[in-house]
Amino acid sequence: MNFKLKARVNRSDARTIRHALEQLSANGSVRKAGDEFVVEAEMEGASAKELNRSLLSALRKVEKRTTLRAEWSSGDRTERFFDYVLKKTVKNWPAIVRLGGWVRLPFRKPLLRAIRLPRGVQRGWGVSEALAAFVTTIATTSPEYRR
Repeated sequence: MNFKLKARVNRSDARTIRHALEQLSANGSVRKAGDEFVVEAEMEGASAKELNRSLLSALRKVEKRTTLRAEWSSGDRTERFFDYVLKKTVKNWPAIVRLGGWVRLPFRKPLLRAIRLPRGVQRGWGVSEALAAFVTTIATTSPEYRR
């Protein structure tokens, strides 16, 4: 299978990372971002777990304290690893739009419009608007506050 890698590598250098990618026959780029390196590459392998293990092992042969936060994507699945450990598997649905690591559902707002709300309650995206709607509802419906 063909996998796309997006990773952040700490406690290593660019030359070591490029050498490890060459050992794995990967096409990709390495750039420095702050204290760490951002790696983007494409690799061929049996599984994301096996590719992640081989990449981290190659990096740790040079520097034992190297850490790897990797995201391997193939087809409709994305697997996230911290060092050797699988942290999360995500199925990429077509209706989900990824923006900066956050998942947004494009159909959320029309669903909120379908719900009938009491008079004085407003719809919104944030917690502050929900809290304001809650306070408004209590103030307008509680007998103690009607004066």
